[in-house]
Amino acid sequence: MDVLTHQCTQTLKGHNLFTLVAWSCNGKRICSGYKRLMEVWEVSSGECIQTLEDPYNVFAVAWNSDGTRICGAGWRQRRDSDDRIETIRVWEVSSGRCIQILRPQSEVLSLSWSRDKIYSIGRGRSFLGGEPFTVQMWEITSSRCQTRKLDCGMDFFDFEKVSWSSDCSEFCCAIKWKDLMEVWNVSGESICTLGRYMNSSAISAISWSRDDTRICNGTERGTIQVWEVPSGQCIQTFECLGNVLSLSWNRDG
Repeated sequence: MDVLTHQCTQTLKGHNLFTLVAWSCNGKRICSGYKRLMEVWEVSSGECIQTLEDPYNVFAVAWNSDGTRICGAGWRQRRDSDDRIETIRVWEVSSGRCIQILRPQSEVLSLSWSRDKIYSIGRGRSFLGGEPFTVQMWEITSSRCQTRKLDCGMDFFDFEKVSWSSDCSEFCCAIKWKDLMEVWNVSGESICTLGRYMNSSAISAISWSRDDTRICNGTERGTIQVWEVPSGQCIQTFECLGNVLSLSWNRDG
């Protein structure tokens, strides 16, 4: 989708449904995901060049800076309880091999890759348990993990969708059952609110532009809105066919 012309510039057709997408930092490739499969696409040709098969259902992906690796968060249900097991796997795109496995300590909502570190944000597994958000940062070379608890003061809401800024200093959350998004920094301070007065359906996807000045969101009714940060103003609206499942910006915005 071209932001200036509102035109669809290319369509990629694979063998699976797409429930998530992520654009590589150099703008040359796209990774799409559905259940246990991730497909890597060459944008110039529209061809699928690699298929990655995770043993778990994948619900979040992120590229490293040079586009050679992808990390994906996946989950499966435990056989003896209602809990679920989650992993973050690092994949080498050229060979299709899984080269590293990370084990998060909370339910992952979103992933981001900044330089040599992978960031995730998660939540407690009890809906009204009052548990704060958890930000985890992994150093890829050592798999060492640092954890930070965030108390945003809104733990009775269910934060359904999350997107990171490019430097991983801020994140944007969509609040379930409310037509708004909130931008926070990693210290737990609120930066701005987006969409407080938008009368649309539930927010189904969020993506932050590469320069961190805009955020776009998609809804279950097929509306895509572009917001300025930190002014909180909606500057563009697109209408699509059907539910918007995932969004990603290209390199030049």
